[in-house]
Amino acid sequence: MGADYSDWAALSSNSACVSSKQCATNQVARLRRSAHTAEVTTEPPPDLALTPTSFRKGNVPEDADSDLSARLFVLDLQEQLPGVQRLRDWTLGVLGPRPGDVAVDVGCGFGTEVRRLADLVGPGGRSVGVEPDPGLRAEAEQRTSDSTSATYVDGEAGALPLADESVDVLRCERVFQHLSDPEGAAREFAWSQGANPFAGRHLRGQLHRAGLNVDPDIAATAVVMPDEVLRGMYLWRPIFAQAVEAGAVTADEVARFETDVQNAVDGGDAFVAVTMYGVLARKDGAAA
Repeated sequence: MGADYSDWAALSSNSACVSSKQCATNQVARLRRSAHTAEVTTEPPPDLALTPTSFRKGNVPEDADSDLSARLFVLDLQEQLPGVQRLRDWTLGVLGPRPGDVAVDVGCGFGTEVRRLADLVGPGGRSVGVEPDPGLRAEAEQRTSDSTSATYVDGEAGALPLADESVDVLRCERVFQHLSDPEGAAREFAWSQGANPFAGRHLRGQLHRAGLNVDPDIAATAVVMPDEVLRGMYLWRPIFAQAVEAGAVTADEVARFETDVQNAVDGGDAFVAVTMYGVLARKDGAAA
């Protein structure tokens, strides 16, 4: 079975949202990663405890350690995918953080991009990761060496713990899809999405209504799921369980779908891709 999920994926994926007071594109070459060919780790931890609410505000897992382990596995897996790496490189390229800047990553997870920003703003700047989850913040601090200026603070997209007009560049990746008030987050970004499956579609308008000037050029990339991930089906089982509970599908239909996917993987016909978008927005008076 071969299937094209691009339409569904575009509606249910979020984009890298970036907002800045300044933009320079001449740093793209030095922002490139040393390699984009690292092998993707697809072996899940034992008893993967991923649920439909694992990445949402108010998530109260039965086993906090297993839930954190599952989320770390998913985030590690996703950031190794070439499509995610391409959009991250684009984001840093158009933001063009300069030495001495204050750079912020909202919903930074375990801080990979915060550390990249820290390298660019240098010791005279600040690189701040805003992350509401204490487990992810602790992991970010553990992965950060003492030699970097990267720091991590508790906070949310709709209420940033930062003074107005104190930020030079800001990025926010795959967060709006989990927000109940994405418009409020967009307004908050201009001042310094339950889960929202339409985040990528609405992001440009939300930033425009927040008073930001949105660039007409929007980046897009396809994040293609490796066969090993499709074979395991662990990223989709929480969604399937929720769909069965809601009566949208039956357990038998889910089982048949999983079998079809396994057969497609075995036959080399399986293809699942999530389309991600990147949007650049500036405040009035910012250099293009």
